[in-house]
Amino acid sequence: MNWWFIVYLCMNAISIGMHLVKHGEPKEDGYYNFFGALIGAGIGITIVYMAIKTGL
Repeated sequence: MNWWFIVYLCMNAISIGMHLVKHGEPKEDGYYNFFGALIGAGIGITIVYMAIKTGL
């Protein structure tokens, strides 16, 4: 596994954690939504994983 991918996973975990803590609070362009952040991170991680697996 690539170290950059591990860093990417940690950054996503931090982002998801922030959305979990602030879930429902307003921000400039809407509201913090934990479930939306979780789904978005899952899709992004899957795309990056498949790109690494196939060798770009």
